[in-house]
Amino acid sequence: MAPSTRHLTARESAAAVAVIPDAAGFALMRRYASFRHTDHAGYLRRTERLLRALAGRHGHTSVALFDPLGYAEFCEREGLDPDTPASRARYTARLASRGATVPYAGESLDLLLPALLAEHARRETWEAGTGLLAAAGACPDCGAPASRCA
Repeated sequence: MAPSTRHLTARESAAAVAVIPDAAGFALMRRYASFRHTDHAGYLRRTERLLRALAGRHGHTSVALFDPLGYAEFCEREGLDPDTPASRARYTARLASRGATVPYAGESLDLLLPALLAEHARRETWEAGTGLLAAAGACPDCGAPASRCA
């Protein structure tokens, strides 16, 4: 493939990055030898540089919340070794397709992380509400699922 064609193909793909928003989550990830970051502030600076680079190459880049406990559960459920970059990439892909994400538009992580945390909270609230409505059964007026009528 010619270099110009490769560049066009890259521009038509999307990128996703999952970020660990806090020092406590970062400390949990440090137990994995393949997670080679040494400090949370440095990790956030490198993540912000990565986001800028990906947005420049791909055009659309989304950001998800990396939850170390959710990651460990994901790896256990999927039979993956949690101490590999490939497993973290699969988790990120799953988050990008099913979890709460926000688009990256060049802003600093100081501005992006509060928006991401708010989107994550909205998504969790929506999922909890959907679960409660599903448990409610059928609509007494029409018999359709209560979640649909709500």
